[in-house]
Amino acid sequence: MAASQMSTLLRIRKRQEELRAQSLARARRDVDAARQERDLLSAWRLEIFDEAGVRARAVFDPGDVRLYFRFERHLTRLIDDKDAHLVQLADVAEKRRLELEDAMKQRRIIEKLIERKARQAREHARRAEQKATDETASKYAAMARRRDMAAVAYEEEWA
Repeated sequence: MAASQMSTLLRIRKRQEELRAQSLARARRDVDAARQERDLLSAWRLEIFDEAGVRARAVFDPGDVRLYFRFERHLTRLIDDKDAHLVQLADVAEKRRLELEDAMKQRRIIEKLIERKARQAREHARRAEQKATDETASKYAAMARRRDMAAVAYEEEWA
């Protein structure tokens, strides 16, 4: 793959990771909001239950007490529904977390591929430079040998 394709792919993977992180944050906020609602309902149910007990002891009106306890049962059903919804939201949050982990892995894979390609390109350039340097050194050495041989031949000819 060309470098521009890899960088485009990396940008796509980073964007996917950002979207997954936002989705996970949203899911966690939903879980927290559902937990707070459940806690408020539980607190309200306890208040109703306590108030029903006080009214039953102070002024025993069976109709009022029955209404309080009926409302308390209604709140209990709401709490149970909220607990079930909370479990669903927690499952969604876990799924989003796993998706984020997968997106992070994909991004790291692309980053490693880009780094490997860059390292290979640097190694190739280093080898090409070393080869050019070696060839230049060989040529200079050959020229020096020829010059030395020519000098020796010249000295022998004139000696």
